[in-house]
Amino acid sequence: MDLEEDNMPVIMNLIERTRALEEAAEAALERVRRLEGHHALRKAYAEDRLARLEGAIRTLARRVKALEEVLNAQAQGQEEARAQERARRLAMARVELEDLAPRLFAKRGGDVDVLVAADQLRALLDQGRLEDVEPVLARWKGEVAGG
Repeated sequence: MDLEEDNMPVIMNLIERTRALEEAAEAALERVRRLEGHHALRKAYAEDRLARLEGAIRTLARRVKALEEVLNAQAQGQEEARAQERARRLAMARVELEDLAPRLFAKRGGDVDVLVAADQLRALLDQGRLEDVEPVLARWKGEVAGG
């Protein structure tokens, strides 16, 4: 028993150190669990944010595509409107040419150059060269109206 009593302070010290180490180990384990929980929460939050961001990007892509379709339809409509306006102007130029040519021919006293110019203007209109014809028709209109 003497040996036991002599070693009792050492044994108590070892027991005390063992308890302290166990408490430290439990505290460390608790910190690890808490950190793992935080990490899991952060990961879940990041995944949720990523999923919401991907959803927002898909929604934005659908909106952009719909807007592109609307803009393309509008552009096509504008092109069609321009083509119709050009066709209308060509038809009006033809009518005006057929109206002005005989009147200018008569006003100029049967000048054959008017008939030749009218034929050239008809050819230009057939080619769709409205920009070349309109100034000539404007001059002829002024000449016929001018007296």
